Amino acid sequence: MAGRREYEMMFRLAAELGTNFNRTFQSAQATLTAAQRKIAELNKTQSDISAFQKQQRSVEATSQKLQTLQQQYDNIQREIQETGNYSSTLENKLLSKQQQIDRTSASLEGQTQKLRQMEEALREAGVDTGNLGRESERLSGQIDGLRRSQEQAAEEAEDFGDSTTEAIDAVGQALAAAGIAKLFKEIYDAMADCVRASIEFESAMTGVDKTTDLTAEELAMMSSAIKELATDIPITTTELAGVAEVAGQLGIAKDNLLDFTTTMSMLGTATTMTAEDAATMLAQFANITRMAPEYYDELGSTIVELGNSFATTEQKITEMSQSIAASASLAGMSEADMLGIAAAVTSLGIETQMGSTSVSKLISLLLTAVETGEGLTELARVAGMEADDFARAWGENAAGALEAFIVGLSDTDRLGQSAIVTLGELGITEARMQRTVLSLSNSGDLLTRTIATANEAWAENTALQTEAEKRYATTESLLTKLGSSFNNVKIAVGDALTPALRVAAEAGADALDG
Repeated sequence: MAGRREYEMMFRLAAELGTNFNRTFQSAQATLTAAQRKIAELNKTQSDISAFQKQQRSVEATSQKLQTLQQQYDNIQREIQETGNYSSTLENKLLSKQQQIDRTSASLEGQTQKLRQMEEALREAGVDTGNLGRESERLSGQIDGLRRSQEQAAEEAEDFGDSTTEAIDAVGQALAAAGIAKLFKEIYDAMADCVRASIEFESAMTGVDKTTDLTAEELAMMSSAIKELATDIPITTTELAGVAEVAGQLGIAKDNLLDFTTTMSMLGTATTMTAEDAATMLAQFANITRMAPEYYDELGSTIVELGNSFATTEQKITEMSQSIAASASLAGMSEADMLGIAAAVTSLGIETQMGSTSVSKLISLLLTAVETGEGLTELARVAGMEADDFARAWGENAAGALEAFIVGLSDTDRLGQSAIVTLGELGITEARMQRTVLSLSNSGDLLTRTIATANEAWAENTALQTEAEKRYATTESLLTKLGSSFNNVKIAVGDALTPALRVAAEAGADALDG
């Protein structure tokens, strides 16, 4: 009789829960999945629009830079014509400027070609590139409609959760009496797993809420965006939320939170840094240099390209760049120049703290000489220039003038004395600073190559995306993204069940006694 009652209870449970559970769950899951897929497609289009606009700005900036370089080239030629002095110094300046023009022209051509490709892709996606503002609003409206569909599906699942909890509560004691504890535990474990996923993500987003000024609606949109991002980048939703939380702590504006989180997560995947370490260091670097927030992609791409091209790591480059940023910014150097200098120093095996301190002191020494004139003649002589020429070169391109000083120091035979004696006469007597400067001067054209590579990588802005895509294609990354997709389903189910289970817990329902 006991066995018969046990089977009857199992059939009753199946009749009560099985059909309704499967049908309701499958319906809600299908709605949620379809909406999420469509939202992901629309968000990608939105992202492509933002990328297109950013590429437009890059093309405009490079065009402006090319015009400036051409003007500087014309000025040098005019100076030669007016003075009749065609010295080797002016000839070298003219040649250097022509090389910069050639590199910038090549970069502009590549950027323009990429812009045309992006424009064609947008047109194939049905986007009117002539009115991107209107198109962005249209896509936002579609996304809002899909989110409402998601909310409706979640409400249906929540209602189902209420009835399921009541059913389990009604049969809980009967199940225990019938000895079907294992079946009850499996049902409980499945629900509890979904609820745990929901609670974990809710806690992670609470951290984002704490450090940002997002409204409730904006926080909900950020939650959806992070879950979608986890299916594209092999980083869990909890880790992504952690990066967004750090971004809020560092003062990243809410309009830039998602882009910043995406870039830092790509760096965490493609480099030796973790996403949170990258976020902290690069946000602080940007604060020091007052870099515009739309250039984090360029910053990341430059770091990756330098790490791939020279005997150093992305983390060392980032750490040293952050350390020299204050003095380099005062000298008027660009972010790309700073990264190039950091790559050169760290490629020589010089410890980050010693190297950054020495480079900062050298930049400050040269800047002071240019501004006050004190010791400028001696410093300019090392660079193979007259004092006025060095001051002018420093004003136009401080990193280039620093490079000229380092290169000149490697050829002190023309000065009739050794490099170390020359440094002593210039007041550079500290042993660690001498070691850093001499290592740079003895490294051939290393500094020239790192600065050139940094500026080219900044203009092209492709290295980070390329490196990240390689990492995303690995089996490990694919499995991580698959796990994120599965976890998103659990979160969606957990979000629907949690309210009902809270009520059940408060009432002491047998369904939660285990």
